[in-house]
Amino acid sequence: MKSSKKIVVGLCGSISSGKSYIAEYLRDKFGFKIIKTREILSDYILSLSKDPTEKNLQDYGVLLMNGSPAEEFCNFICSKLNEQHNYVIDSLRPLSHYNNLKRKIDGFKLLYVLTSEEERMQRFIERKDRANTIAEFRERTSHPVEMEVTNLIFLSDLILTTKNKTTFPDLDSFIFRQIYGDGILYFQQIINCVKEFHKKFNYDIGTGSIQNISFIVGLMLEELSEIHQCLTKGEGDLAEEHADLLYFLLGSCISLNLNVEEAFMEKHEKNMKKVLVKNKNVERPKQSE
Repeated sequence: MKSSKKIVVGLCGSISSGKSYIAEYLRDKFGFKIIKTREILSDYILSLSKDPTEKNLQDYGVLLMNGSPAEEFCNFICSKLNEQHNYVIDSLRPLSHYNNLKRKIDGFKLLYVLTSEEERMQRFIERKDRANTIAEFRERTSHPVEMEVTNLIFLSDLILTTKNKTTFPDLDSFIFRQIYGDGILYFQQIINCVKEFHKKFNYDIGTGSIQNISFIVGLMLEELSEIHQCLTKGEGDLAEEHADLLYFLLGSCISLNLNVEEAFMEKHEKNMKKVLVKNKNVERPKQSE
């Protein structure tokens, strides 16, 4: 696997479009640290010996839209970044902020979160952090800072929709490419490669044929034997034999129409909750009680 590089992703999109959800998704799935612009703006206002009230947050949001104040604020954001981590900035609005961060941060990427006005209004009203109304939604969407957001859609590196808040294959693929380069294949891409092989040679897809599965299992046993031979006799290509085993294993999942990616992540979560237990002088991970 190629070595990874650190990246900073900025999220933009209209109010209540789902930017926070995407930020948390990147945090939970890829370990990104979240830079919350509302908190950054509060810290910035405090650094000026001002009180970060709601009115000051809005007023300073307008003052920091252009010129040297915008650059100074972006410098303040950059001061929060550490080269050892990947970051997601949860909300960018003014065009000037994008231009400044694009210039200051190597490899900075912009993601636009696109959601219908009806759904955004519903989310806004249902937010638990404050009492919101339709009138407030209209007022917020007409704010000068908010009005700048639509300019950024044409500059974004990826456009996402959060209508169905589950997984985001396009986002996953994009992040993997940014971190590891175009050579990396993420889990679903690998499955698609094996499925493509099945289609080419008219192999079983989703029928769950016992005869076909028995044949694949037999091939997996052969590959395990060849891996053992590589290890004990030093013969053959160990990496290739592992790739063959993975190919057949995924082929079996495709034949059975199994969601192996979801099953893998569930198993991973269970495994990470295990603790080391000593049994006959050998320590092995075991599910905690």
